[in-house]
Amino acid sequence: MVNSQTFGILIAINCNKRNYNAIKRNYDAIKRKLKEAEGVTLRELSKYYGLHRRLEQNKQMLSALYIAAGLGAQEITGMPHTPGTSDKVGSLVLEIDDVKKRIACLETECAKEKELLEKRLCTIEDDHTRMIFRLRFLHCMTWAQVADTIGGGNSATNVKLICYRYLKSCTHVNPREP
Repeated sequence: MVNSQTFGILIAINCNKRNYNAIKRNYDAIKRKLKEAEGVTLRELSKYYGLHRRLEQNKQMLSALYIAAGLGAQEITGMPHTPGTSDKVGSLVLEIDDVKKRIACLETECAKEKELLEKRLCTIEDDHTRMIFRLRFLHCMTWAQVADTIGGGNSATNVKLICYRYLKSCTHVNPREP
């Protein structure tokens, strides 16, 4: 394998100084892009997708808890409570508070992951491939929804293969790793 030092020597021998500097700058730019793309795995790309799903599930849970807390009105009889009875609304309020805290944490984490994901997706040069990645991983669409949005006779399998092939070409690893 030719390392960067050997590469520089070979170019210096075959080119004059001006061409050498231009080629070296080009080589450094390519090296930076490869380093940025290096390590991009399906797991990293799917992290935001998973966080977004968890956030939506927690929001649905919060709505269900609000409904449950509102339906059961507390019975006021003036009689003392017997041991073993509990305040259903009171325990639901604690659960609602817990879910609200989880949602706040997930929203913060989602914002950070979204920013990282957007930076990674900007490095994809091909517009078609970048759009597939944005729809799937940033807008959290299913492969079938991505295919419908892209159009052009693409199937869910086609857009998934485009994604996997791109990942394989960038990372030189199996894109299907968990």
